[in-house]
Amino acid sequence: MKRFTLIFLCVCLAAGLLACQKEPTNTTDQTSDSRDTRETTVPADTGETILPEEPTDPAPVTTAPGDETDANPLIAVSLNPVMEPAEAEDGTVIFQYSYQDVNVYIPQNLPAAQAIQEQMHGLIEESAGTAENIKAWAEENYKGETDWLPYSYSITLTPTLLNSTVLSFSGELWDYAGGVHPNVTLISCSFSPVTGEMLHLRDVLSEEGMVDALYSMVLDKLTEYAATIGTTDSVYQDGYENTVAAHFDLDKPAEENWYLTDTGMTFSFSPYEIASYAVGSIQVELTYGELRGILREPYFPESASYDATLSINSAKAAQIDKSQFENVLPVAASAEGEEIVLFSGTTLYEVRMISGSWVQDQFVDTQTIFAANRMTAEDLLLIRASIPDTQPNLSIVVRTGEGDDRTYFISQSGEDGSILLLDSAGEQSAS
Repeated sequence: MKRFTLIFLCVCLAAGLLACQKEPTNTTDQTSDSRDTRETTVPADTGETILPEEPTDPAPVTTAPGDETDANPLIAVSLNPVMEPAEAEDGTVIFQYSYQDVNVYIPQNLPAAQAIQEQMHGLIEESAGTAENIKAWAEENYKGETDWLPYSYSITLTPTLLNSTVLSFSGELWDYAGGVHPNVTLISCSFSPVTGEMLHLRDVLSEEGMVDALYSMVLDKLTEYAATIGTTDSVYQDGYENTVAAHFDLDKPAEENWYLTDTGMTFSFSPYEIASYAVGSIQVELTYGELRGILREPYFPESASYDATLSINSAKAAQIDKSQFENVLPVAASAEGEEIVLFSGTTLYEVRMISGSWVQDQFVDTQTIFAANRMTAEDLLLIRASIPDTQPNLSIVVRTGEGDDRTYFISQSGEDGSILLLDSAGEQSAS
């Protein structure tokens, strides 16, 4: 399986597709930095059309007039989870293939959004071929065992940075076809939201000669990482430096293994690539401070000014006139379920929607299914999901300040079915 996965990865790379708490209680609120709360109510499901709270004349200004959309255009991506199981004639699930239906939204630059989306779809399509092969193995090897463990294949992508300069993803290919353990291959890719083209290492460096300095810095980080696990760089395979060096050959972009985040540039190495499987996946980060002079200036994050007041509103979709919003961003958290909406009277930054489950009193993230660099009063998040009235299975995360994120859990009232946003302290957000 390891050999097969590596063959598949090489195919993808050659194609240029890879480079690519405590349980809450009932609460929803408008909060400011001083934690003041102003109560609003969740619209009841009366069948009436309820518009978001905003004056009709003049239109509200949620940011400094002038260039919010030009300087900080909306960039969003939905990653709708899809599961395709395969059953034997006796009804036993013998194989499961999971992937994401990726949709990119850049309203000010539709051609770039389409180009990025097509490349992401190409990556998924490549994985589908591998999935079919593993499914065939399952059909061949299944002999009616009562303790059969389904073979599986999955490709999971996570947006790590979205802004006017870059749209970056990290992810992994995961397969199991019997044996002691599954195989994992880390993948990554980054795109320009201006041109829609994939970004390669050469594109983000201040000059090509800086690649040697970058390589040396990554080797130093790997040595530091080895020390954190109680050993020296002998944890790595003989000649691992040459394996790492291959990722810094500017003439072979298929060898790239980096992505950008809001704190720096991360380099990743799959199990077996430079160390034993027991060491696992290895990721090291160079902060933007360390990258000064190495990265081109446009790839350094700009300082953001955050609104003093945070407002998030939720309702059932039937209660909202969607035509009142400039951008409607659809997300399918599940194949079935009702439609709900999230919107805001203020500008929200670094918005993430994450699916997960509760382990004791902690919400464990499963998958990021939506991300946006910002949402204004003109943007509506339209979600299809099964919303429980017990433990929430979806969270929405927004940035409220430098290094400060706030998480709300999406639930509904067991009394009237109204949609609730519950914060981690057990309080209900303004809705």
